[in-house]
Amino acid sequence: GCSTCEEGTGLSPLHYACRGGRKMALCVITLLENGADGGGLAGGAGTTPLDEAEDPAIKHALVTALINRLDLNRTKTPEADTRAALHTAAALGDVERVKALLNSQFLTDIDAPDGLSRTALHWACHFAMMTAM
Repeated sequence: GCSTCEEGTGLSPLHYACRGGRKMALCVITLLENGADGGGLAGGAGTTPLDEAEDPAIKHALVTALINRLDLNRTKTPEADTRAALHTAAALGDVERVKALLNSQFLTDIDAPDGLSRTALHWACHFAMMTAM
């Protein structure tokens, strides 16, 4: 399935798609539409799909697909999807999406960390630091 990890690396197909740059945006969306874990932590690598997404197009694909999945009520893990979408929107500096996600019924803790103990604020600071360079 979409969450099956490669033996030894812990990387899921979504992790690999996020590494692939702009040309993989549709693949990212398709994997998320079919149940891939948007905030899943790769055991061996210790990364989330967002960590693997260097290209802003991939980050946009991640946040759009996660929000769509929430809006269409096609998620098994609404709180985790909301957290992953919030972290991704913060990493993009997308203030409007951050504001919308902060009002989500599924967001129970604004400081909820990802698998590596980073919050939306960490990701927003990372964005600010990267754009200041």
